Amino acid sequence: MKEWEKYLQDGKEFAWKDQTSTNLIVTDEMKLIGARYYNVSHTSNGNKTTQMKLDNCPTDTVGHGTHTASIVDGAFVANASYNGLAQGTARGGSPYARIAMYNACFEDGCPGSTTLKAINDAIKDGVDIIYISIGMSSLFQSNFLKDPIAIGAFHAEQMGVLVVCSGGNEGPDPFTIINATPWIFIVPASNIDRDLQSAVLPGNGRTFQGSAINFSNLTRTETYPLAYGKDIATKFSPISEARNCYPGSLDLEKVKGKFIVCVDAFPIGVAILDH
Repeated sequence: MKEWEKYLQDGKEFAWKDQTSTNLIVTDEMKLIGARYYNVSHTSNGNKTTQMKLDNCPTDTVGHGTHTASIVDGAFVANASYNGLAQGTARGGSPYARIAMYNACFEDGCPGSTTLKAINDAIKDGVDIIYISIGMSSLFQSNFLKDPIAIGAFHAEQMGVLVVCSGGNEGPDPFTIINATPWIFIVPASNIDRDLQSAVLPGNGRTFQGSAINFSNLTRTETYPLAYGKDIATKFSPISEARNCYPGSLDLEKVKGKFIVCVDAFPIGVAILDH
């Protein structure tokens, strides 16, 4: 990173700190060492220009960037748990790394021009690795010549900077990986090394164990019958759609007062009906 270079952005001063400098005392708490944000004009339909802007600061107002950054290089956190479950020490993949954040996304999305600008800035700032946790759905991915992430990552690779991208949240079906470019290091979704299970008692004396978290202290509740989606399809709905509880495929009168069992066979998700 650049050594103590200060710059002004919209009248506010930020300092980039060189972690190798002998004049700098580095502490474990010094995780964030730089931040940039972008106010850009966005043109849609070829003739309408609007100003897409943040709150004049690099703050992560949604939380997605902070969340993914903690996965990549979050510091050690002792006695972490979820309401007492899975207790242990939590950490990111590279807990001793430092972070420079580039807030290139807005409520309306992540413009390609802003993404490319952020990648160029990161290269100029001297980062070692660029991590990008955004991307299009696998159903709508563009080719390498039009994808701004692929273009920016190729430029970074040519400059000696490794680009790591998320592989998306879809799968495990074939062809659901995103950012699948030869010069990008892809990180797929993963799971924890703990198996959290709860029991389901349907009322017929049987018990089913499954992956779930249940903090309820109820010993018994009112019971309702189960119904499979395929058995309560509307008159003209294909069984394949009803089995997946596809919107409009189930007979609402037959749904009322029941728990519906759906089989998720669509990679884009499944509808859950609550009646």
